[in-house]
Amino acid sequence: MGKSKNARRVAENEAYAVSRMLKTSPQKMNLLCQLIRGKSVEKALTDLTFSKKRIANDVKKALQSAIANAEKQPWFGCRRAHRCRGMGR
Repeated sequence: MGKSKNARRVAENEAYAVSRMLKTSPQKMNLLCQLIRGKSVEKALTDLTFSKKRIANDVKKALQSAIANAEKQPWFGCRRAHRCRGMGR
């Protein structure tokens, strides 16, 4: 007798990370997210490393956390997410 389990927020083959209490406006955050959306993980990390936006470092930490979360999942077959997708495995 307890609460029923919540449904997953993302697909079974995806991982996510949440950063709270970031001191920036949603518009500025969206501009940075549009910069990396749809790119490979390796390219997104490179873009965030060399971005001049102040919040880019915090977004990079969240992305690295999502990569670490993905590596812990049982469905994750190889070492790094960006290498698996890039090789088509």
